[in-house]
Amino acid sequence: MPAPFGERITATADLLNKKLDQSTWRARIDSRAAYRLRPKAAADHRGARRMLCPAAGTHPTVACPIKRRSLGRDPRLPAVDVTPSPAGPPEVCRRESLIFTRDIGIRFWQELDHGRAPWVHHYFRLRNRVEHFNGYAKDHEAIERSRTRRIRGVAAQSLLLAFQIAHANHRKIASWLNTLQLADQPPRRRPSNRNKPKNPCNWTPKGYLPETQGS
Repeated sequence: MPAPFGERITATADLLNKKLDQSTWRARIDSRAAYRLRPKAAADHRGARRMLCPAAGTHPTVACPIKRRSLGRDPRLPAVDVTPSPAGPPEVCRRESLIFTRDIGIRFWQELDHGRAPWVHHYFRLRNRVEHFNGYAKDHEAIERSRTRRIRGVAAQSLLLAFQIAHANHRKIASWLNTLQLADQPPRRRPSNRNKPKNPCNWTPKGYLPETQGS
């Protein structure tokens, strides 16, 4: 039986609090996508965009009793359980689509769904690069040690730190050049293949799912 929508909202918190396992977390994260509002048109020159209710349009992603046209189209669509309220249903339930200006929800908005494979792929690729370079600069340039910049003032410290980071970049470029093949000669140093990329579909905040569980 599908989990209630409230449990989908708290899926990550429940995982971190050990209230559910990794496989259940993955299933709940993936099931959120059906409830997401879909862009109906491109944003205008002011950044405002019209978003379509998931139960509206010719291809709804959920079945909602308020929008009867979404019922009976596909038995596999998740059903929306509408909670009665004295104020009536939200505005998005009373209309097919709504216009959202660029400042509405900007603090929480993100292009990729949290926890799903595209988000994991971009998150780890960018974060790992940043963390790797931070460690590289600390190991080779000692940027965390104040004695490497014996001068007072934020501006002076920032300038010297910029030189250290530039030198770390130069080290990495030189290291990469050593892996290139020159003329008919083999590469002078072959890159390591120890870090084999993992399937982002198997990632959870508590680590990767066992390989036997598939994607």
